[in-house]
Amino acid sequence: MYQLKDFRTKLEELHTEVHAHVDGYAAANRLLADDGKRLAAIYEHDLYKEKPEIMVYGIYNAGKSSIINELLGEDRAKVADVPTTDRVDLYEWNGYRIADTPGVGAPIQHEKVTQEHLKNADVVLFVMSTTGSNERSQNYVRMKDIADAGKKIIIVLNDKDGKSGTTDEAARELQEIKRKVAQNMKQVGIANVEEKYVIVVVDAKRARRGRLETNEKKKQVFLDKSNIAELANVIMQELKRTNAFDVLGRSIYNIERVLDDMIAHLGAMANDAQAKPVQEVLDGLRRRRQSIQEEMNVYIERKAERMGYQLPDLIFSHKGSQEEVQSVVTEQVAAVADAVQRELTRKLRELTEDLMQDVREAQVKIAAPQVDASDLAASLGKLPDGDGAVEEGAFDAGEVMKDIGDVLEKVKANLPPIPEKITSKTLGNMLSGTATGQVADAIVKSAVKTSIGKAVMGTAVGKFLAPIVPVVGPAISVITIAWPILKGIFGKDDSEDIQRQVDALNAQARAQEEARQQVRQELTQKCRYMAAELSDTFKEAVGMALQDYGEAIAAPVKAQAEKMEGAAKELQADLMALQDLGNQYEALRTSITQAQPA
Repeated sequence: MYQLKDFRTKLEELHTEVHAHVDGYAAANRLLADDGKRLAAIYEHDLYKEKPEIMVYGIYNAGKSSIINELLGEDRAKVADVPTTDRVDLYEWNGYRIADTPGVGAPIQHEKVTQEHLKNADVVLFVMSTTGSNERSQNYVRMKDIADAGKKIIIVLNDKDGKSGTTDEAARELQEIKRKVAQNMKQVGIANVEEKYVIVVVDAKRARRGRLETNEKKKQVFLDKSNIAELANVIMQELKRTNAFDVLGRSIYNIERVLDDMIAHLGAMANDAQAKPVQEVLDGLRRRRQSIQEEMNVYIERKAERMGYQLPDLIFSHKGSQEEVQSVVTEQVAAVADAVQRELTRKLRELTEDLMQDVREAQVKIAAPQVDASDLAASLGKLPDGDGAVEEGAFDAGEVMKDIGDVLEKVKANLPPIPEKITSKTLGNMLSGTATGQVADAIVKSAVKTSIGKAVMGTAVGKFLAPIVPVVGPAISVITIAWPILKGIFGKDDSEDIQRQVDALNAQARAQEEARQQVRQELTQKCRYMAAELSDTFKEAVGMALQDYGEAIAAPVKAQAEKMEGAAKELQADLMALQDLGNQYEALRTSITQAQPA
């Protein structure tokens, strides 16, 4: 949770699995061999060459290396209080490239190295500390250079004093530092500071203590207070908007299309009249699952994005205790959870009806009597690992279709009713594992209790509110006080003295209003990042529900395949494995890209 998504390891694992299920047939099937070459080309020319890069920049003692280590999850960057590099140090991690560059104030020749490397960066982390480096004007001159180069900048304030997550007063001090950072950015000519730039406060020292802590409870406390999770989420959400991740998403989509061809070409080898209708039902299930996942992704993103835009107004209209504000946020999250459950339940009902129709059609196609083992072996043809003979067993397609039909009837009967509206109370019960009745019986109950629940209560609600609530106070507008009122208040008729008092009051009011606007904008940013994270979590939960559903439908086929022997059994198992791999590729693509509207 506290590191960037490890997509590279997963991609390599999937590639290896595809080969394990296809290579044995490629020698005897030219089409499958060509599919394998196409897959290898996508990996070699698109996936392996495209590495999203995070460039880390800032003053030399602000904690750049410490933050790099926490993003990597291990101590690889050298931590020191003096400049240790005159070059760009690159750290490879699970498909990402993290670049540690010579910092602000480095010799001019070193600055040139940084400027030259800047064009490779997808996202730039501009690191300053809360203990003084944020005051230095050269920081902001360099920051403007990076902004002018068109790069996305995330400002990272390393809380070396460990103030974050402690007292309300410490929260106010950190908020004042962020306000001054925004002011300094404006003074050097950086435009649209509040709208375009996000400032994240992290405590790299606490993050390291949490990473090394063996006691799970203490580990969680340190990591929560370090705020490294928010930084990782902000980086991930910004990377998803870059060209590098767009290329990755399109490459994985192309892999899915190659897998479609592999499944078709391998399925053609199992051309038995009894087995083919069964395979068609499973293919229909796979295609419909993919369609539902894509449609649900768009639906979830729209719901979450709308919530993210609405939350700031709702929070500002409830300027009470943290408990009151959290109740408002939880209620909104509950509404999204409710909508997602309703939509998924509706789509699963439709999917079940469609599959039942497929099963009925398949049963009509299976008109021939049950085939014995030798007939099945002959229909499969000579396979590369032997002569295709099957000593015993038979594939009873009619029985398989009956089993699938029974499963579908049971699923249809047990699909929960569309749940009543989820409230903050029932959501809280559901997340803590104590819910009963309709909520507990919901189609995504296990996913909600785990993935969604932990994300909502662990990161998306509680943590992001802590530094915000203490500084959200009543709005104070710039004021102009009439002279007669001032004269009555001060008991004087000294025009210069009155004017000084007016100026002082207006200056104070302007500062308060500026602080309020800055807090409001920061809250808006945090709500939107939170909504994006929540969207990812809901999409993952829906994927889990669809996977569980698909496994239930495929169970009768897998059970029947286990009764087969030799080449026939192996081919059926490989076909189903490829279908599952296609779903896994789709889930990975969903996790690193934005959904495309239907």
